[in-house]
Amino acid sequence: MIKVNEEKCIGCGACVKECVGAFISLDNKKAVFNGQKCIGCGHCLAVCPTNAILFTNNEYDNSGIEELSESYGKIDSDLLLKAIKSRRSIRQYLKKPIEKAKLEKILEAGRYTATAVNFQSHHFVVVQEKMAEFKKLAWEAFHLYLNTLSKEEINSFAILSKAVKYDGTDETLDTLFWNAPCLIVVASDKPGRPWDAGMATQAMELVGNSLCLGALFTGFMVRVIKGSEKLQKWLGIEELDLMTCILLGYPAVNYKRTVPRKKLKIQWK
Repeated sequence: MIKVNEEKCIGCGACVKECVGAFISLDNKKAVFNGQKCIGCGHCLAVCPTNAILFTNNEYDNSGIEELSESYGKIDSDLLLKAIKSRRSIRQYLKKPIEKAKLEKILEAGRYTATAVNFQSHHFVVVQEKMAEFKKLAWEAFHLYLNTLSKEEINSFAILSKAVKYDGTDETLDTLFWNAPCLIVVASDKPGRPWDAGMATQAMELVGNSLCLGALFTGFMVRVIKGSEKLQKWLGIEELDLMTCILLGYPAVNYKRTVPRKKLKIQWK
């Protein structure tokens, strides 16, 4: 997986110290890769001062490698915290599609988010051009899901009590899609790893916010898709483990301020 350019290698040992699996050693003051179970985290490549390390596995895309200055990637902490505090779950969207370039940037954030053991097991499905087709199938499945609930369960959620009346005509009752133009489904080929997808989806949402887009994590969509083989097949994820779903679009609402949260629950020890 890893190739060391001996002409560039200066034997500094930075890659040896960084390798979590101890797959790199120094031999005659040159780095030598000696591991067959490398997880491909890329720390050795990233830390090398002379760019002497290259990934040779075709599964990895070396074209995305960027050189970093000391200041690159450092974000003003106050600005970042304000962005996190000001994000809202959007349930009002403009009838405007999202440009593909923006969607690609959002997906890049998901692709580069850390994953446990560097599995990078995410599969992304973007539904926008065929949203009307998917929406029809999803509402059919959603009504079947609603039929499995009691009146008490439905009435306990305002979202469900509205949805049960939706017939495709009154947009104010569309509490499954909220009239969003786009849906991103995140699935995994490594079952039982919801934290990986959660981190990726959070990163995607924040990048979306920076592009003037709003998002909504939708747990009901996850339930509906998981309960429908037809939807899973339509999405092409029938062999995968569905993790998260987010609705995306340009917000039709402008928030004026952040909101309060419960007091911080913390122990200092």
